[in-house]
Amino acid sequence: MIKVFKYFSQCYFHVRANRTLQFGNGYTSEHPLPQREILSKTNTKLFISHCGQNSITESMYAGVPLICIPKSGDQKYNASIVESKGVGIYVDYEDLKDSTESLGAALYQILNIDDEGNCNFNSKYSLAAEKMRNDILRNYDPETKKTMKDKFLGKFDGTD
Repeated sequence: MIKVFKYFSQCYFHVRANRTLQFGNGYTSEHPLPQREILSKTNTKLFISHCGQNSITESMYAGVPLICIPKSGDQKYNASIVESKGVGIYVDYEDLKDSTESLGAALYQILNIDDEGNCNFNSKYSLAAEKMRNDILRNYDPETKKTMKDKFLGKFDGTD
């Protein structure tokens, strides 16, 4: 999966793995990474995740679109929600065992790569994630914090 990043030389990837990995230029590996801090940086344009609930919540709060590669549990359900809301793309983990084509296609879509290979960072996914972030922040009421959570969760189950 890591090999697909070489086709995106204009982008910098920060990778968290369970072991030390050797990369070429533009890649780093640390364990663990401060996920919330990285997502909150303005130059973070994409989050590739297994799509656990915390990862989705942190990504949406930061307004960062996702590529979801779920493996188990609620992750597939979460990834389906992310895709249905237009804030990310679901890539089947099993498909990556044979080819990284689906991951490469997802990267091109979310990073909005043009014909010259430039990242435009204003894909429909980025705009949808930023809109969701703004909705979350706009719905925040310090006196009724539960309302903010209810409205945010309602975005996913359609009860809002």
